Amino acid sequence: MTLLRLITALIALSVAHPAAAAIRAVFVGIDQYAYSQTNRESATFKDLQGAVGDARRIKDALRVAYQLDLDIEVRGKCASSNAISITLINACATRDAIFKAWRSQIDRLQTGDTLILYFAGHGSQFVDSQAFDQASGYHDTILPHDARGPAAAVEAEIRDTEIREVIDEATAKGINVVSIFDSCNSGTATRDGPAEGESRSVPPRRAPAISPVGRRAPMGGGQGYRVHLAAAADGEEAREVGAVGDRAGVFTTALAETLRIMPNTAFADLATEVRLKLIARGHTAQTPQAEGALTASLGGAEKRVPLLDARSEGGTAWLEGGSLTGVTVGSSYALFARVTDALDDAATPVARGQVTRVEATRAMLTLDAALPARAAALIARETAHAFGGDTLRVRNGAAQGDVAAIAALLQTMPFVTVTNSAPFAIVPAQSEVKLVGADGIAIAALGRPGAPDFHTRLRTALQRVARVQVLLALRTDTTRADVDFCIGNDLDANAFACQPAETSRGPALRAGARAKLIAVNRAEAKRYLYVYAIDEDYAVNLALPSGDGIDRAVAAGRPVVAFGNPDAKGRLIFLTLSTDQPIKASVLEQSGAGARDPSGCTTALARALCAAQQGTRDPSVPRAGNWTAIVTSATVK
Repeated sequence: MTLLRLITALIALSVAHPAAAAIRAVFVGIDQYAYSQTNRESATFKDLQGAVGDARRIKDALRVAYQLDLDIEVRGKCASSNAISITLINACATRDAIFKAWRSQIDRLQTGDTLILYFAGHGSQFVDSQAFDQASGYHDTILPHDARGPAAAVEAEIRDTEIREVIDEATAKGINVVSIFDSCNSGTATRDGPAEGESRSVPPRRAPAISPVGRRAPMGGGQGYRVHLAAAADGEEAREVGAVGDRAGVFTTALAETLRIMPNTAFADLATEVRLKLIARGHTAQTPQAEGALTASLGGAEKRVPLLDARSEGGTAWLEGGSLTGVTVGSSYALFARVTDALDDAATPVARGQVTRVEATRAMLTLDAALPARAAALIARETAHAFGGDTLRVRNGAAQGDVAAIAALLQTMPFVTVTNSAPFAIVPAQSEVKLVGADGIAIAALGRPGAPDFHTRLRTALQRVARVQVLLALRTDTTRADVDFCIGNDLDANAFACQPAETSRGPALRAGARAKLIAVNRAEAKRYLYVYAIDEDYAVNLALPSGDGIDRAVAAGRPVVAFGNPDAKGRLIFLTLSTDQPIKASVLEQSGAGARDPSGCTTALARALCAAQQGTRDPSVPRAGNWTAIVTSATVK
């Protein structure tokens, strides 16, 4: 699993309103290494020349574009700081100093604040010989100044899992984390060749067996969000170019320029612009990566509105998402040139279309008008979903004076059927109404029926419940499942065998205590494994893999491990998917039904086939490729 896929954190900057939310940052740039070829003949890597300059370039861009009062370096010193930022360069950027700077900033931040982490320097990999928390079989690393010493263990480098642990600490406090890495394998975490520039890569090394780091799966769903921007994809080299004394990383240069000219756009659009700049400058061997809350904008909140890419091929428009991600025939989509526009309810689309054919991983759109000549790559947002004949059964048990009004609202929701024999009910709760389950436990407080936002609250809560029903309905025949999943509080690093639970309610976990999740590929070929944690509030969080849900395939017979901290008592349900092709798994995530925001459940899969019965796969769901799904439970005490 890549560094990019493990941290998923980029530029979620709170800007222009310092009174509302604080912004702090740590900048690290390393050109001179203690154990490089400059200082040790037997070393396998050289010093760099552009990384320190990159840290200064990104600081200048943030200072200008967002009016951030960042620290000013002191001539002759390798560390500087002020109330907002800490900068470590060369000899001051040791492993211990970097961790200390990161954690000191976390300690000073509160919910809603932002932490920016920037690193420019060498990156590398080492073999994951025991921990099994990397699908790729490798850990990616960044190299502090004191890495690769003659007697240094691999722990002298900073592993992807360690970075993720720091970011988890921040997001658990509600801090939004921004990480920007200009190093090799930074899309998981290299800067050679005169034509393409110098490489920021250090040869991989084999490491001794180690215990897995405390990586936490987001079972509770942290309050803070993450986005990550990286210079290169896994296995690629990040380049620096220019004459001696004026060298610069091609990625940081493009990013700094983009931040200055596009300060109010969605992160996804910033990433696209950076990629286009590198291509225009001939750096085609390096592919910048972006993952995380890419629908957020700089200084804005995350908008959990899953979007699909759309492309025009020979006059035909195709969605890059098919039956496996819930696209259905008859659904309507609006097409936009940018993510920023697709998120704006008032924006005018480039075109509109309806799905007329669905394949495993793509769907055909019949458009209402011809696309502009240059509209080859577009962003699609669903505007209406075709549900078919299946609906979510709900009982209208509101007080007599509210029954008619609520009935009228439910009639506007084609995914709902009102019936007296239903597993969910709308019932009075003092001056409000609430949505309850079959056991009478409240799922969501909906407010007063006459309130302006009541319709939105009602629809959102029902959609969230329907979405979970759809996910559980994906379950296939467990006798032929090609994946095992288990979870428990036994953290023995060498225990990767899934043991059956002692009761039908699954293993008993301790609230707040670290638990280990294990998914094992039992197929005879590589598979992509995805695990979702679903709580009693109908929140759905992706536990494996982290990040944007795109990861490497897991080899046959190999386990993948993650660690999580269930943060509330109650029941957890885990849905584990095994597929022979990658999917954009993050589109299935959602916050709980009790949340008052109306942004969730807008993806096609979230709203399709809502009447499918728990424990069976609806026969109308096309079987896209070779996939299976299993459902398991756990009790948190």
